[in-house]
Amino acid sequence: MDKNRFGDRLADKNASRLGSKRGLEGAHGIRLALSCVTAAVLFIIAAIAFFAFREDEGTPSKLGSGAKAEPTELPSARNTGGRRADIFDSGTVVMGVDIGGSNEYEAKRRLSGEVERMMNEYECALRHGDRHFVLKKDDITLESDLDEVLTKALINGKGEYSVELRPADDRRLKAAVDAIAEDIDRPPRDAELLSTTAAEGLDANELERNSRFIVTAPIDGARLDREETARIILAGVREAELSVNAVNASAEAPVLPVRRAVFSTSYNSASLSASGRVHNIKKGAALMNARSLEPGESLSCNEVLGERTKENGWQTGTAFASGGKKTEQQYGGGICQISTTLYNCALMAGLEATERIGHSRKVAYIEGGRDAALSWGSADLVIKNSTNETVYIFMWTDNEKKCLSCEIYGGAFPEEYDEIAIISELVEVTEPSEPEFIIDDSLKDGECVRIRDAIRGRVYQTYAEYRKNGAAVRREEIARTPYQMIPALYAVPKPKE
Repeated sequence: MDKNRFGDRLADKNASRLGSKRGLEGAHGIRLALSCVTAAVLFIIAAIAFFAFREDEGTPSKLGSGAKAEPTELPSARNTGGRRADIFDSGTVVMGVDIGGSNEYEAKRRLSGEVERMMNEYECALRHGDRHFVLKKDDITLESDLDEVLTKALINGKGEYSVELRPADDRRLKAAVDAIAEDIDRPPRDAELLSTTAAEGLDANELERNSRFIVTAPIDGARLDREETARIILAGVREAELSVNAVNASAEAPVLPVRRAVFSTSYNSASLSASGRVHNIKKGAALMNARSLEPGESLSCNEVLGERTKENGWQTGTAFASGGKKTEQQYGGGICQISTTLYNCALMAGLEATERIGHSRKVAYIEGGRDAALSWGSADLVIKNSTNETVYIFMWTDNEKKCLSCEIYGGAFPEEYDEIAIISELVEVTEPSEPEFIIDDSLKDGECVRIRDAIRGRVYQTYAEYRKNGAAVRREEIARTPYQMIPALYAVPKPKE
């Protein structure tokens, strides 16, 4: 035998045996894997069947997404006699309905109409004095204790059971309480100082009054006790008196202002009663009326009256021009009677004139030294409240008497005096200079026309005289007012050459 060939046959034989052995081992592994897969499938099928069976019996599967577990049997201290514990005993009556023989689901279905009826009939009547508030199903959230009652009936057996409604403590309850509070809550009203005009139609008691002002009595407010109201509703009370707390008004009352001064000027004469001038006086009085000044505060007549233009509603009236040497028609003419009347009343009331000038010449409606000129952008009257109390300014016209009046109210005068009189004295006179002439070509030789009368120059000194019961207490200087001398003016013909 060829040794090498023998070696080849031996190698072939050994290889054949080794291959057979590996083939057997592979087949065995496949059978083992199939057995494992089969066992796993059977286990899954068994598990699914087990949980399906549990769900059919009323126990939720653990595969659910958070379903609430309910016991298949309710714990009971009584002997069920072999009957199912989730079936209501015969003779179990809830809300007048016999649910004996029913399970819990069936009982709820049968009782749902009664619960709905109870909710529809729910009313909580609350009152405060003559005000009544009724809360119903649509106003608050209502819940019933039906679940608890059924659980109790399953445990205790036959008998009669009642169901109660419970309001929920939620945003709807808060909204309902807030709505009641909105009707009841009333802020306190402290005593007020009102003008008689503002007080017209006001439902308020008066402490005191005068011709211009009323001091109203304080009125306490009210506030609903919201927490107590919510507690009453949540307790299931169907009728109750609301708890309302008083909110006290301040015991302090404002001091009734007194009239410190009143002053009037007339526009009754022909030169003062032209329609445009009267219109301006009435308009100015309306703008100045019902003004108030706090202590230290000032009032500017030009600011109050505004620029006197046609666009601002002013009409033309006679006014001084050229330093008083002539008169002309200007928008707002006559408005100085407003400032003059206010000036005198303010001085009589003890106020201070921080800015004031007289006219270039004396005016017809007031004695010398007591006038106050106005000119937009230049002359102004500024009044300052130099007292310690608020002052109130009233101004009006009397169509029948054709006069302009001003009243000023404020705190009472000090004990030292009860009146301030304004006195004006003429202290200096300047005679007119030589006449002035202008050429008038229309005049003939020897003709002469007087255009303007001569006016003496004057200086007046005004004083404030403080009086008590009509007797002078002291006198203080107020202002020195000069009026310039104005020579006569004539028109003459052109001289011959």
